[in-house]
Amino acid sequence: TARDVRSYGENLSYDPRRLEEVQNRLELIKSLERKYGSSIRGVLEYQQKAREELTGITGSGESCAQLEAEREKLKKEMGVLAIKLSKRRGQAAQKLAAVVKKELADLSMARVDFAVAITQENSADGIPLPEGGTCKYTAAGIDEVQFEASTNPGEPRKPLEKIASTGEISRFLLALKSALAEADTVPVLIFDEIDIGIGGRSGEVIGRKLWKLA
Repeated sequence: TARDVRSYGENLSYDPRRLEEVQNRLELIKSLERKYGSSIRGVLEYQQKAREELTGITGSGESCAQLEAEREKLKKEMGVLAIKLSKRRGQAAQKLAAVVKKELADLSMARVDFAVAITQENSADGIPLPEGGTCKYTAAGIDEVQFEASTNPGEPRKPLEKIASTGEISRFLLALKSALAEADTVPVLIFDEIDIGIGGRSGEVIGRKLWKLA
């Protein structure tokens, strides 16, 4: 037994520097486990994930250039579609204005001039149009649509909500909803004071139109 112990002792080497290295290494591993995982495996998985993220960041310049090119291509396609939509919208606006004027005439507002104004706003950050220039856009396209009217002959048309009274707004709404009855899906409508300031015959016409719209 003494010989075995002596032999074992002779093969042992004590290196203070190596011991310090091992202890430091163990402390480092414990620190990594506290921050990045509850085990060596967890720390290594975090390392792999971080390496992949770093690779993605390193190549982000090239990715950004590709995405930018794709975005410009899509914006050009959007410009072509937006112009087509705008032309179709302009045609529909003319038809709508004609029908609304007829409805207004039935409501004793024949002298009212009504129109659907369609405008676009230039914007450097907008989408490019086929004929040149860039326009501001939304999910509905490049057009800003506004109902305009002149309630007195000779006066220029102005935004409807700025010139019409409560009763007139209600009658305008009735005319619009009657014109759009086949396409509109709003289930409940409120016509506030729609019969204010009108005579008996017009009141009957309004009543019939309300019944038909319902």
